[in-house]
Amino acid sequence: MPKRTHLLGVACLLSLLTAPRLAAPCSCLSYPYWPRLVSTAEDLPPNGVIMVSLPDGFGTDFVLRPVGSDREIPHSVVVQQMSLEGHSTPRRVALLTPNRALPHEERFELTLETPEREHPKRVVVGTFVTNDHEDTRAPRLDAPLRIAPHVRSRRCFHEAWLEVSMRPARDDGPYYYAVWFARDQAPFPTTPQFRVEPRSGTTTQRVERPSCYTDEFPDDPGLYRVKIAAIDEAGHQSQAYVLPLRVP
Repeated sequence: MPKRTHLLGVACLLSLLTAPRLAAPCSCLSYPYWPRLVSTAEDLPPNGVIMVSLPDGFGTDFVLRPVGSDREIPHSVVVQQMSLEGHSTPRRVALLTPNRALPHEERFELTLETPEREHPKRVVVGTFVTNDHEDTRAPRLDAPLRIAPHVRSRRCFHEAWLEVSMRPARDDGPYYYAVWFARDQAPFPTTPQFRVEPRSGTTTQRVERPSCYTDEFPDDPGLYRVKIAAIDEAGHQSQAYVLPLRVP
C-alpha cells in the first residue's frame, strides 16, 4: 500500500473511532449540520416544549423515551422556519410537545432516524432533564420603548441589526424573544421568524440578520412593522407588541 494511502486510511479510522455519539459515520459529512436540541438541556419543565434544530433532509420520526427505557412517549411535532442566534442561515425547527406532562426530575433521550434510504441509523439528538414543577404562567413583558435599525451593508454578513430598548421579560424560568417582521401593512407570518436569547444586565436587545440570504430581515429602505413577544419553555407567550420601523 502506498504510504499516502496508508496514512489516509489510518486518519479515516481514527476519525470514526473518536467521533462523538451524535455523529453518524459515513453519512454525517453529507449534512450541512447535525440535529441538536435548542431547548435547555437541563431543568426543562415537565410540560415543556422540546425545540430541535433540524437539517434539511431529516424527517420528524422522533422517538422520545426515558433514558435506559424502551417506553416511547407519545408526542406531536410542528416544524417551522426560524433564524437562531449563532447560525448563518435560517433553520428548520421542530417543536415537540408530549401528549401529557412528563414525570418530574427524570432524564429523557430524543432520537431521530437519519435520511439514508439503504442504511438509515437512529441517532441520539440529545438528552434533557425535567425539573420538579410545571410551568403554568406566561412571561410578563412591558412595552418596548424604542427600536432603531442599523444597516452598514446590504450585502455583507452580519452587517444589519436592530436594537430594541426594553425592560427584560419576567418569568419563573428560561424564555426567549420571538420576533416577527412585516412590510408596512402586510400581515405578519403565522410563526416567528427569529428567536433571540435574552441579554442579561442590559435593557437593549439586539436582533441580527443571520445571513445575506434572509429576505425577511428589514434591511431595505422602507416602512416595516416589528412584533415582539416573550415565549417560555412551556410554549406560553406573553403579550405581543407591534412597533413601527422606518429603515432609511
